[in-house]
Amino acid sequence: MYLTRFSAQNYRNLKDFCIDCKSGLNLIWGDNAQGKTNFIEAIYCLGNLRGFRGSKNSDLIQWGKEFSSVCGLFISPLASREIQIKIETSKKTAHLNGKPASNAREFFSAFPVILFSPEEMALMDKGPAGRRALLDRAVFLVENDYLDKFRRYQFVLKTRNLLLRENKNRKELDVWTEAFIETAVPVIAARNLFLKNIIPDLVQINNYISGNNDKIDIELQSGGDIFNKINFREKIEKVSDKEQEIGYTIVGPHTEGPVFLLNGKPFKNFASQGQKRSFLLSFKISQIIDYQKKNNKTPILLLDDLGSELDIDRQKRFFEIVFGKVKQIFFTTTDKKFLQNCGIIPDSCFHLNQGDIK
Repeated sequence: MYLTRFSAQNYRNLKDFCIDCKSGLNLIWGDNAQGKTNFIEAIYCLGNLRGFRGSKNSDLIQWGKEFSSVCGLFISPLASREIQIKIETSKKTAHLNGKPASNAREFFSAFPVILFSPEEMALMDKGPAGRRALLDRAVFLVENDYLDKFRRYQFVLKTRNLLLRENKNRKELDVWTEAFIETAVPVIAARNLFLKNIIPDLVQINNYISGNNDKIDIELQSGGDIFNKINFREKIEKVSDKEQEIGYTIVGPHTEGPVFLLNGKPFKNFASQGQKRSFLLSFKISQIIDYQKKNNKTPILLLDDLGSELDIDRQKRFFEIVFGKVKQIFFTTTDKKFLQNCGIIPDSCFHLNQGDIK
């Protein structure tokens, strides 16, 4: 599957456009602050119903306009499919082949995309919450019902925290504690399973891109020992008095963050920017491999500003691997000759200048 035609209207600073894309590598180049990231985000929005920069709907609409929209036509060996999203200040509406999408799960599986961006690089250094966001984005894509599990968990967590703050009805709190255990354990188990599946590929790919034998790993702070309901219940009981004292839940998926390790030490403190970038790119390729195994189709890869922290050898090794794994890439850069330095000729090339793509 690949995106063959892409259009947008009133999206951020982008001037209205309709372009034909190709399988293989699509290059988008231009100076800084011309709209390259907005272009990548518009494609991302097709597969996720939202941008990747935590924006409100109104931020995705050009100033003075009432709405924005993005539309994509996709071709696969079996069929073609059109996705259209209209963004208004108060809502988003999505259509598949001209019909309203029946549910979010159907929509997310229609157009899988995997993103590498400076925003995701920043998440690696933002503590447990940032790394949690990276992990959950990956699990959302590969496990169809993870979003439902996660939303149920968040609802129960919010209700339980409210009861802890009010500190009135112990019986009702006990009921919601059981519900909390029932919804939290599947979230933790899904995260553990995803990491178990990707880590062998992650280690191999990272070592190849880096050209060394650094030992890398990802560990959950729970150590994986609380996806068993019995163990989790014991942890809740141990902190029960403290939770009632402070008024919120202190054990669960919302508190544990994956720890990215380089030779047994946290990436955040001991890895260079080049090592972090190699690791995250390897994580993305491993995610693609895992998705292919489970869904028999390949996501589209969005690469926004690969950056100068990767030396030329790492760049070449990265592209060598990724071209064997994906069918379509959208790649942004300020330097049109960036790919030439890696010995790569793009299949299509677009120039962005003040929001105008040609």
